[in-house]
Amino acid sequence: MSSKKQPSFLKRNDLLLRIYLLLVIMIILVASFLGFLFTYIYRNMYMGAYNNTLVNQGQNVVNRVKEYSAAGTPNKFMNYIDGIEEYSQADQNEVWIFSNPSAEAPLNSDFTNAELDETITDEMDEVLNKAFTGETAVSSNFDDVYKMTVLRVALPITDDDSNVIGAVMMVSMLDKKALGMKEGFYIIASSIGIALIILIPLAILLLRHISKPLDNIGDSINRMAEGDYSPVQSSASSYQIQNLEAKLSYLAKKLEEIKEEQENLEKQRVDFFANVSHELRTPITVIKGYAETLNDGVVTDPETVRDYHNRMLTECENINILVSDLFTLSKMKNPDFLMDKEIVSLLQILEDVKREASIIAKDKNIEIKLILDGVKDEDVNEDLAVNYLINGDYKRLRQLFMIICDNAVKFSNENSEIDLILSRDEENELLTVGIKDYGTGISDEELPNIFRKFYTSKLRQNKKGTGLGLMIARNIAERHDSEIKVLSKLGEGSEFRFTFKAEKVET
Repeated sequence: MSSKKQPSFLKRNDLLLRIYLLLVIMIILVASFLGFLFTYIYRNMYMGAYNNTLVNQGQNVVNRVKEYSAAGTPNKFMNYIDGIEEYSQADQNEVWIFSNPSAEAPLNSDFTNAELDETITDEMDEVLNKAFTGETAVSSNFDDVYKMTVLRVALPITDDDSNVIGAVMMVSMLDKKALGMKEGFYIIASSIGIALIILIPLAILLLRHISKPLDNIGDSINRMAEGDYSPVQSSASSYQIQNLEAKLSYLAKKLEEIKEEQENLEKQRVDFFANVSHELRTPITVIKGYAETLNDGVVTDPETVRDYHNRMLTECENINILVSDLFTLSKMKNPDFLMDKEIVSLLQILEDVKREASIIAKDKNIEIKLILDGVKDEDVNEDLAVNYLINGDYKRLRQLFMIICDNAVKFSNENSEIDLILSRDEENELLTVGIKDYGTGISDEELPNIFRKFYTSKLRQNKKGTGLGLMIARNIAERHDSEIKVLSKLGEGSEFRFTFKAEKVET
């Protein structure tokens, strides 16, 4: 029974769902903030404008009261007050006119419509007292009498001598005035609700648009986990998604390279064991054959028996050399293997190599010569050793040069020479070592393969080679930040060159 795949944006704890919810929350918060900000600004602007309106209206009332009081026409004043009160009640305002009891000549009661009695609240009394001192006073708060927020404006009434004889107080019920603000707030809240309703389907479409390429990327990752490293097909126009797909394709490429490298390493491992088995099988077979012959008593002649023993020892020595080379190469390949480096002189190392190589070359009457900065000198001054200092492992460098010298002796003709060349490059602070022979040389076909593991030349001179020497030499050179450069011409000889960074001599 198959089940329909659930969209990723509807799964529990899904990232896209969280983004959607976060988007909704952000919209609500932003809209709420803007709504409250609008309300706050509108209220302040409304209060400021309405304050000015009440002050102007109150000032008009003050002027008319002074006019009617000066003219002594209370009837006209009463008609005016009736009109003002009718108009004010329609606008939810009240106009109160008080006489100042503290004045020497208070406003005549015929021109007032209110008295200072117990119905006057403390807030009203406060603004009136300020008005009686000649100040225009304003206050706004929740009034217990009106059971709503009330705005009060009190203005002084003065006589011709600027004495405060009374006051006009304008009272406005703000809660009713704020009805427009409440409606505005309801409009904002309704707009948020409608926006969220519209947002839901739009967000689902958007999240589907986003989730599809993400699902494709997830499928590509699963495909890579199963070993398929083909490039990721781009399926999105978004820069971020395209960038992610490009990086995933780059990862796939690297994984493919690693896979190929692992396959090559596995092939090399198989080839290595096959080669080792082959290299060991031959001498073991020879030793076994000689041992069986001797054990069966087939050979009894003392000279022949001695010859068989010598051949068995020779084969054992070949096995020992092979095992030793394998052990050395294994250490060189180990990244944790550390060279015993110190400040050493290449001149002293080459002198040591010259002495040992001369013994090997003695049977072929090959002369080993040391050439120092282009000058052949049999008796090199030891004081010059400080001019050829590097940071290196003395024993490993000696082993490196001996491997090259041993090969040079193998492939050199009798009565020839081998040059050990050491030179300095003062400008670039480099030291160069060259080992040159004048023997058979290396063909262009063989030259790229000489550093391969177990590769041996087909020439008779190398019939006892293990095929590991040059590979060991290259690893030693690399551990000293040097590369082997080979110059060779068939029939004319070969030269192996090494370049090292010189160490400065402290004086």
